[in-house]
Amino acid sequence: MQSVASNRGRPRSHFAADDHAEQEAIDIALAERIDELRMLKFSWKLVAAELGINRQWLYRWRVAKAYEDPFFDDITDEDLDELVGEYIGNNPYRGERDLGARLFAEQNLRVTRSRLRAAVQRVDPLGRQNRCVESLLFTQALVYC
Repeated sequence: MQSVASNRGRPRSHFAADDHAEQEAIDIALAERIDELRMLKFSWKLVAAELGINRQWLYRWRVAKAYEDPFFDDITDEDLDELVGEYIGNNPYRGERDLGARLFAEQNLRVTRSRLRAAVQRVDPLGRQNRCVESLLFTQALVYC
């Protein structure tokens, strides 16, 4: 029986190959191009547009390949916890965005918000919870006045 190519469903990505070695070469080239674009401060949306691929496909590819973004610095959790603890000690009511901005301004470090959030949770879990409650109370006071 002869195999007939189906024209149903989504067309195959131009970043897919039948051969494993060929696919690996494509992945390496894709990762290098993504690195170049990210170092030029392209957002993920712009990277996907530049490569002519779907943003969600790019996200799934990054997760599947455990892609490490060169835009962010490689700092250990212990070192990050130390910096976060020092900052929170001096500024107990500041949030993650301010913390990230401070780390960049003072230490020239770029760290993802998820890593900052995890570090704050490790270093000061009760303080984080108190800040959330105080923020909610303040918001309610503004709404009901």
